Amino acid sequence: MKKFYLALGILVAFTQMSYANEKVEIESRFDIADVSTIILNVNVGEVTLETHQSNEVIIDVVVKESDNRWFSKADLDDIKLSKEISQQNMYLEVEAEDTNQDWKITVPQSVNLKLEIGVGRAHLSDVAKDIDIDLGVGDANISLANDDYSRIELETGVGDAKLDGFSDVKSKRSLVSKTIDWNGKGQYDINVDVGVGDVKVNLD
Repeated sequence: MKKFYLALGILVAFTQMSYANEKVEIESRFDIADVSTIILNVNVGEVTLETHQSNEVIIDVVVKESDNRWFSKADLDDIKLSKEISQQNMYLEVEAEDTNQDWKITVPQSVNLKLEIGVGRAHLSDVAKDIDIDLGVGDANISLANDDYSRIELETGVGDAKLDGFSDVKSKRSLVSKTIDWNGKGQYDINVDVGVGDVKVNLD
């Protein structure tokens, strides 16, 4: 009987590992000359975003089954990148339940950015326009190309917030939360709201 349970445990572990190893990789590149804002929605995963001076968006996203799945199996057969444009806004999303998504994306530095992430991390490098991030659980790290901003507001419900490279920064700390406000003479705004986790913004 003990051998039976041991074998069953090995089978379950092997099944879980096999599911977790299954993945789909999506690569795409396209021009967005008439787009002013990119809106990216990720349920669970990590977003690494860089900018460049062209009008091209370059995307490499790996979609894997969630590691916490046991007996059910995510459907990866019909995974695809959803792109929609409405009123100069481009909406990007991979609609797939019970998956973990690893996004590597390069976008024009001239576009505004809006990220909606349920659970995960966001790493943004060399950004220069409006930034709006709503992150439920995880960390956000942002490096700015310049200080052309009129307002920067960082808020975390449980965690820490930090703004480096700016003077006259106003911060408010409670028992577990922190809010940072900064006002300048630039053109753009940054708003980052993290439920549980840390947020850091620094000027390169």
